[in-house]
Amino acid sequence: MIKQTYLKLLNSITTFAICALLIIVNTVSFIISLFEKNSFVSQLNSPSADVNTELLKNLIDRYTGFKMIFDFWFQSDFYLIFIILLLLFAGVFLSNQISRMSFSSSSVC
Repeated sequence: MIKQTYLKLLNSITTFAICALLIIVNTVSFIISLFEKNSFVSQLNSPSADVNTELLKNLIDRYTGFKMIFDFWFQSDFYLIFIILLLLFAGVFLSNQISRMSFSSSSVC
């Protein structure tokens, strides 16, 4: 019974929609991080006198995938959107399933 309910929830259109929204939020966050890195690279290549090139090179070298993930977790507003969508998804699913179970159990008695 639990396995059938789990598979039914997993194959529903709302699961696909929420997963797609979560993937879109993550992708947008990583694209923005990549644009920031590219702006640092273009700033390094520009002949500006007030740019500290050693510090900028160090910043670009440290800009790895882990930094993008940590920026997403600790500094990004997209993380809040991600958590809100995740909680909204869990709330909609749980409330729907709980109401179905309570109606089905009350009709049996």
